[in-house]
Amino acid sequence: MAWMGLGVIASGFVLQRLLGGETAPNKVIEIKSESLGTLQVLARDDAMVLFAPPFNTNEKKAFYEIVLQRPCTDSNTTSFSLYRSTTQTEAEEKFNTFIHRLPIFVSIVKEFYNINGLQKVCDILTENPAWSLTHLVAYFNMVDYISNPKVLQFIDYADHANLMSPFQLAVKCGNVEMVKILLPLCKIEHLDNNSNSVFHYAASTTKEIINILSEKSTVNLNHLNSDGYTPLHLACLSDKPDCVEALLLAGADVNISASNVSKIYNTSAPTSVAGFLRNNTNKLYKQDMKYGGTPLHWCSSRETLQALINSGCDVNAANFDGRTALHVMVERNRFECVVTLLAHDAEIDVFDKHGQTPLHIAIQKKFVPIVECLVVFGCDINIRNKDGNSPRHMVGTEANGSKSDEILYILHSVGAKRCSSSNTKCPTGCNAKGTYNGIPPEAPESVEQREHI
Repeated sequence: MAWMGLGVIASGFVLQRLLGGETAPNKVIEIKSESLGTLQVLARDDAMVLFAPPFNTNEKKAFYEIVLQRPCTDSNTTSFSLYRSTTQTEAEEKFNTFIHRLPIFVSIVKEFYNINGLQKVCDILTENPAWSLTHLVAYFNMVDYISNPKVLQFIDYADHANLMSPFQLAVKCGNVEMVKILLPLCKIEHLDNNSNSVFHYAASTTKEIINILSEKSTVNLNHLNSDGYTPLHLACLSDKPDCVEALLLAGADVNISASNVSKIYNTSAPTSVAGFLRNNTNKLYKQDMKYGGTPLHWCSSRETLQALINSGCDVNAANFDGRTALHVMVERNRFECVVTLLAHDAEIDVFDKHGQTPLHIAIQKKFVPIVECLVVFGCDINIRNKDGNSPRHMVGTEANGSKSDEILYILHSVGAKRCSSSNTKCPTGCNAKGTYNGIPPEAPESVEQREHI
């Protein structure tokens, strides 16, 4: 018997040397159950045991070990070593992380009672030690086990780290079937510690998840979280146009600006464009959705823009870059959209977060017709950008027979000021003593020419 005991301990040392040299401490491995008989038990809860290192050893490394033992009725003589550590404190902390969830989970979800399954559970609990048994079931999409009384016990339990509920976790993971099953059982109005609703979690998943939620309830659909974002904003940030459209169809308010976006305008009455979208699919330029804003920012035609304005969209709402729809339409060189916005009282001299007005953008892009349009609608022709440059200075530095010369002529003809005399290095187009004023744009075609064409 003594020889057998020494042999068991020796085999344990061999295992420990292997673990210390090659095996990660959190790797789940199978071990012989009989090798555990001589070890001191530091903590036990049913099948999970924390063992102390063996006594009277000359080994340089001795491990505290967390083991999940197989049931006594199980004919298999192996157990699972879940974690090993050289310090007792670390081992006890990990033991407390596992103890109230892992053994119960694998006893219910028996297909996880193997090396691969246990590894998945151990890894996810290590990352999320505050999760409940129901969080695990929701995360792994184990829909057949929701009705288990032990799982139902924590159906609305919010983890103490983030206050995230199992239902929110299922939504976040995009587990469609789990969401359907939990929907009638859980509190859909729950908010986590960042004031995120289920719609905030759904915003970066799929339109199917959003549709499932909105059919049940639209509570908190337009709620601002602690970062100042609605679910619609998060869908934009995630560059999920299908989710953006699904939220709009559910009735998301398009006129709520993110609170971290500088905005000088008053928010108008709540506005939904769901009716418009139902009859006008694929009318929005989805590439611009990632910058946020309202559907006005995502238009590509005058007709769509006009319809959305008629639906109540705020023409002066800002996107994440502090740009209004007018900034975007100028950037995209959509002349008719620019005219439509200005005709509906769009603010013309707004600075975006880069310190640019629509006029500065039009000049940078050398969009002559849009510059003319902005001037006609009364933009400030002397307004300076973040670099302190006036519109005339911006084109005066490039006067070389190009479109810049035409823009310079337009600005000069309406009285744009030259730079001050202290700016002696300015070129002749904006120099205080300069005389160059650009060249006229090409004359428009006559009525006869247009009719002939």
